[in-house]
Amino acid sequence: MNRKYRNEQRPRSGLLRGREFVMKDAYSFDIDSESALKSFELMNEVYYKIFKDFKLDFIKANADSGSIGGDLSYEWHFAGESGEDTLFVCDNTKECGTAANVEKLHPLRENGQAKVADEASARYMLSTEGDLVAVYYPKGRSLNLKFIESEDLVDLDPKWTDKPAAKVLDKFQTKTEDGTEMQFKNVVRLMDKQVQPGTKLPDFPIDFSRSRMTTFENLDLVEAQEGDSCPSCNGMGHLKLKKGIEVGHTFYLGTKYSEPLNASYIDRLGKRKFYEMGCYGIGVSRLVGAIADLTRDKLGLRWPAKIAPLQLTVITATDPKPEVTKLIERLQEQRDMLFEVDTSTLGMGGKLMKSKKLGIPLQMIIGENNFPLVEIELRGQRFPAENGEYEYLKKFEEKKDEWKWSIVEERGTEKHLVHIDFADQVVPLLLKDM
Repeated sequence: MNRKYRNEQRPRSGLLRGREFVMKDAYSFDIDSESALKSFELMNEVYYKIFKDFKLDFIKANADSGSIGGDLSYEWHFAGESGEDTLFVCDNTKECGTAANVEKLHPLRENGQAKVADEASARYMLSTEGDLVAVYYPKGRSLNLKFIESEDLVDLDPKWTDKPAAKVLDKFQTKTEDGTEMQFKNVVRLMDKQVQPGTKLPDFPIDFSRSRMTTFENLDLVEAQEGDSCPSCNGMGHLKLKKGIEVGHTFYLGTKYSEPLNASYIDRLGKRKFYEMGCYGIGVSRLVGAIADLTRDKLGLRWPAKIAPLQLTVITATDPKPEVTKLIERLQEQRDMLFEVDTSTLGMGGKLMKSKKLGIPLQMIIGENNFPLVEIELRGQRFPAENGEYEYLKKFEEKKDEWKWSIVEERGTEKHLVHIDFADQVVPLLLKDM
């Protein structure tokens, strides 16, 4: 675990996107690429199991490795409207189900050919050499600057990638003392694959010698859109847009860092070789913030049982009976569950409300009216198993008479009434689905 710091442009929502957060870091070192890829896939399997335990909708998406580098990486997202990342998921879930960050996915070429756009838009930027870069792409599509960088044809000047066209053109052109315009640099035209001879182009905004103009055609420069055919399954599915909150990232790095750091070994033949590396991270505090953001409601927090600070709050009458003491002792024997007996000066209603606002999944109320029955209220969300069934229902049908176990719903809250001698057995059954 390490503290990380990011110069976030828009920190918000507390832990969801703060400038300081706790990161779980891990690295792998292998002697060859085959072993390194096995380690990479093994760690991704571990991440899959971790995120599955939270019982929330998560997405493993092909991702751009960014400044960290490497040819292969996956982002791990919780799906939610409060997310700032745009993801595409193929709706052909049986045969594909591919997910990718918008920065990674290109539109599909139908039958190997790009669909010709009727009309093109243009965007003007400057290169680090001062050349004018004119990018033409289909009208109605979004240009992705990272796709331009990946083509490795021109180095864009970051100071001029978001400036209005008029300012870019004014900077590109120089004037002599008598007002004569003179261009000393070149023009580089980048044409998206959908911009073909039949596409209507906007007029070029300045007079310029064609001999100083270079054109590159048939490039992948625009982002996919919702409804596009999926490129991963050759159009058998279509892309659906989802918003995601990134909480983890895994990278296959190769020798990008081991070479400059001289992290090497001597093989059996006496040759020096560099280690193949992998890098893996989960933003722990961001993970907590994301789960809180996605599961909360108007009453407060609702933690999944796996990460709840407590799984159960026991709320009793002022003078606990011997049966209550024995129940608490049996609950204490359950090593995989944390609970508290609320001994505050609040009334039973106040204790119940406090536990619910804190997001504790279960509240056990032991009062005078129904004793020896106790009431277990559900605060957390319930999630079915992969087969669509709930774990507790099988036991309920088997034991409901013996345990005097019944289920009622009051004002939208599910309540389980059960004899105090068996309440400690019902609690873990309910937590399995939460």
